[in-house]
Amino acid sequence: PKRVIPRDYLYLGRLQIASGQDSVGIATLRKALTLDSSATDVYGEIANTLWSKRKYGQAGDAYAVFIEKGGRQVTLNDYLKEGISYYFSVNPNKPDTTVLNKADSALSYIQHKASTPPPIVILYRARVNDLKDGDRNNIKGLAKPYYEQFITAMSAKATPSDDEKRGLIDAYDYLGSYYEFKEKDQAKAAENYTKAKELDPTNK
Repeated sequence: PKRVIPRDYLYLGRLQIASGQDSVGIATLRKALTLDSSATDVYGEIANTLWSKRKYGQAGDAYAVFIEKGGRQVTLNDYLKEGISYYFSVNPNKPDTTVLNKADSALSYIQHKASTPPPIVILYRARVNDLKDGDRNNIKGLAKPYYEQFITAMSAKATPSDDEKRGLIDAYDYLGSYYEFKEKDQAKAAENYTKAKELDPTNK
């Protein structure tokens, strides 16, 4: 035991993760951090492992810790993964507002820091706020400005990707519901539903 150093746990943890023992490997990496808290990049390794295994709730928490402790190693992409992780960890049938606020905060940070925020950031802010809205029949319109921003961002692209196309369908569908149930404007509702239908003609 006297010859064991923190780096031994670091390499052991990495090897365990590489061999498919994710939970054991993460526990070993955390052991390394208890012995040497200055190895802040390890917090990012833990977060990335949880993200790759789609353990989104744990990943969101891990990215939050990495962002707090990682200093200059932290990038806007870490904030993006934190926000998306928290979003995917929420049960859409019973959304947790506290978790959604964490997701929105991470994504909001990117929008304020990036000179031109990537459309995916705007899209996920819309989706987060859509879940906050809850009842489509009593819609508040929390996601409306973000879906409109996303549509504007996509108008500059000649050929959206499949993910961006799905985002546009979500945006027009949401705006259709907003105008139908909130504004009681059937013409605008129909206009947005029609745009969604044009992008997804098989959607009954």
